[in-house]
Parts: sequence; structure tokens; C-alpha cells
Amino acid sequence: MRSAADWRKARVTEIERAADDVRAVTFAVEGDLPPFDPGSHTMIRVTIKGMRALRTYSMIPSPAGTLRIAVKLHENSRGGSAFIWSLKPGDETEMTAPENRFELSWRAPHYLLMSGGIGITPVYGMARALGARGVSMRVVYGARSRGLMAFAGEMKAALGDRLATFAQDEGGHIDIDAEIAALPAEGELYVCGPIRMLNAVKTAWAAAGRPVSRLRYEVFGDSGLYEEKPFRVEIP
Repeated sequence: MRSAADWRKARVTEIERAADDVRAVTFAVEGDLPPFDPGSHTMIRVTIKGMRALRTYSMIPSPAGTLRIAVKLHENSRGGSAFIWSLKPGDETEMTAPENRFELSWRAPHYLLMSGGIGITPVYGMARALGARGVSMRVVYGARSRGLMAFAGEMKAALGDRLATFAQDEGGHIDIDAEIAALPAEGELYVCGPIRMLNAVKTAWAAAGRPVSRLRYEVFGDSGLYEEKPFRVEIP
């Protein structure tokens, strides 16, 4: 059973442009934070049209005593990403101590980490943690263009040829079947990205006869499955 949310006061200390459409925000958080592993997430209180609401974001690596998130500015956002992008150093809000529902097993001899677009946020921390322990891995990262690949430069510097990037506007794409075929028998795949990517990975994983227990994934609140456009509802 998961514990109740542990809310803390939080103050913005730093803002960075992680990609053309991604902003990384670091918060100083009240009190001592419990240790948390990569793949963890936090809830944050946001204000949308004068109303308070909650949004959930994956944690990315940050200095001790701070929490850091990376948020894509979504043109059709319900308001969460617009609120995060409106923050300035010194602004205050509340956040929860991180909890994890997308955990590394730490049991596999080799890891394949796959992400699409802003799905890099949990994968980035996983790659950093695995790299620090010298664990065998490969990271595959796809996006519409290189300008939309948050943290790609940092990851390339740290991982070298263990990172493969694919930009769609350059004709690049992730060959999911080939990546799974190259994964050792006891290897594990962790994936986060648009729903089409997740569905393709699950289909390919099953077709390859891989055990379900060695595939782990995280979904977005906005799945990306349907085109975003205005609609009309008629109630009799």
C-alpha cells in the first residue's frame, strides 16, 4: 500500500530551458526529503484560471534538498504546463515528497531504456543511476527533432555510444523490433512515451515471446492517441 501524500512547501530556485519546448524547474523544498529512486514522481499544486488543481510530474536528477521537474509546454494544455512555465525564481507552491511506481528492478544483467519526446523525464534519471553503477544498458531516444530532445547533450556526454537518438525530421525512427531482438534473454525494457509507442512496444514484446515481468512502462496523462480539437456534447 502506498503512503499518504507528504506535502511540503516549495520555492523555485532555478529555471532552465532543457529543450525548445521543455522547461526544467528546480525547487527548494521544506524539511528533509526521504531518499527516492529514479522513476519517482511528485504532485504539485498549480493554479488554473484562479482555481487550485494538482498535476503529477516525473523527477529528474537534482542536488540534495531539492526537487526538479521538466515540463513540456503543451499548446492545448488544460493549464498545468502553462502554470509551470509561468513560474519565476522565488515563486512558491507545494509539492509532495516523491514516490515511485515506475521502479528499476536492479536485477537485470542489461537494461534497454526507450523514450519518446517528454517521456525522457523518468528515463533520464534511470540512465544516470545505471551509469553511475556501471550497469550494462542501452538508451534509445526519439523525438520529432533534435531541438525537442531534452537532456540529450548531457546524456550523450555521460553515456557515449550507449545512447542512440532518432530525429523524425532527419528520417530517423526507433526500430522497436530490432531493439527487442538485440536485448539479452534476461534483459529488461523500460519505456515511456506517447501511447502509440507504448502500444507498439507491448505488441512487439509479446510477439517476441518475452516475459511480461521484464517489460515496464509509464503512460502520460495526455496519451496522444487522439487529435486534440474542440468537440461538442449534446445531452438529451
